Amino acid sequence: NKRTSFLIKQEQILISNIHVQEAKRGQQKYLRKNLIYKKENAVSLNDIENRYTKLSDDPFIEQSYPGLYKNDSNNTLQLKTKFTKPIKIEVGGNLSSKPINTGYVGITYSKLNNLGYKARVQSFFGKYYSSFSLDGFVYKPGKTKFYLNPYFVYNQWDYFKSRATFFVENIPSYIVRTQGIIGINAITPLSKIGNIEVDIKRFNDRAEYYQTENFAATDTSDKTDFNGYTFGGYYTGSTLNDIQYATQGGKFKVGARYILGKESYQAGSTASSNILFTNAKKDWFYLEVQWEKYYALTRKLSLSPLFYSTYSTRYNFSNFKASSIFSPAFQPTLESKTLYLLNFRSPTYAAIGLRSSYQLAKNLFWRTEAYLFKPAEEIKTNNFQLKKGDILKENYFLLNTSLVYTTPIGPISLQLNYYDKESQQYSFLLNFGYVLFNKRIYQ
Repeated sequence: NKRTSFLIKQEQILISNIHVQEAKRGQQKYLRKNLIYKKENAVSLNDIENRYTKLSDDPFIEQSYPGLYKNDSNNTLQLKTKFTKPIKIEVGGNLSSKPINTGYVGITYSKLNNLGYKARVQSFFGKYYSSFSLDGFVYKPGKTKFYLNPYFVYNQWDYFKSRATFFVENIPSYIVRTQGIIGINAITPLSKIGNIEVDIKRFNDRAEYYQTENFAATDTSDKTDFNGYTFGGYYTGSTLNDIQYATQGGKFKVGARYILGKESYQAGSTASSNILFTNAKKDWFYLEVQWEKYYALTRKLSLSPLFYSTYSTRYNFSNFKASSIFSPAFQPTLESKTLYLLNFRSPTYAAIGLRSSYQLAKNLFWRTEAYLFKPAEEIKTNNFQLKKGDILKENYFLLNTSLVYTTPIGPISLQLNYYDKESQQYSFLLNFGYVLFNKRIYQ
């Protein structure tokens, strides 16, 4: 047929040269390695087209426009390409009616040659979350693409006793979580939308906390330090069209992690057990699965089922509160990412959900989200032990409805939240921006 004949003609067109207009020598070499692989003298037009489409995900290329110059003996693909600037400065943040306001500054330096190189410094600063990170990236182009990412990260989360809008200056923070991480990632594409990632990290994880919500400024906090190493491997793939308020696309993640470390515990004035000091080695395996996908029911309405699950062989820390703080948390909504929610933490759990997004007007969406969280193990205060969940009783609902207006510099949202069986079940939130974090230990 005509299509087959056309494809055969395309196969017969061979590209032997790549020329990038107004590009430096290192940029020329980097692009050529992405389009004509090692030991290839010429490439068919079909293969070039397939490789060219992948440039849209390249971290060094912002735009590229192709042109073909044909010659009987030497066909040339000519590209007009806009590369990322050698130095890029980003400024942003999150503004909220709750005490989670955060500023952000990031500086990235890029250089191209046979390999691609990046160095990046990032800083988040705010009362609730502060962080500093230093990253290096080495990208290898070609048939087998991969990149290495050594990094250092410092994180601190400051959870307040209350979710009220105004700070209570005389009352200390309910929980302060601090993490220091040195690690390296190795990542390679497995498909058009998915990557395989392996990592190794050395970490220090500290929590300072009170074992009751009724504490005074004169009380001293408990301190738990967990220091060690972790090794992990993940497959992740995403086509979501937004990192926080997606309306189309999907996401899949599956991974495993091994954690090895030592717990050190020092009791404070609100400790409710007879354990005053602890030094104990701990190790466990951790498995994680995440899946979600948006389906367009009409031109304006889309629905997304969701499934998250974790499995862990971890046993308890020295006390109830530490066991909870160091457990995986289910945090599917913007506000839940900023809260310590006891009922939505467990070493092993499964959660299902349904998200809907309806377009009310241009850039204005009404979102409704409902989740059911089922812990396989619950951390109980009476004996500081993990308790197997009752499949009929231990179920927790998390609900959210919101109006979201997207602007060129970030989304504005007005939200109503419900947290089942928590001490404060309802909350309102007005927020401008995204809630983002640097790399964390167990993810």
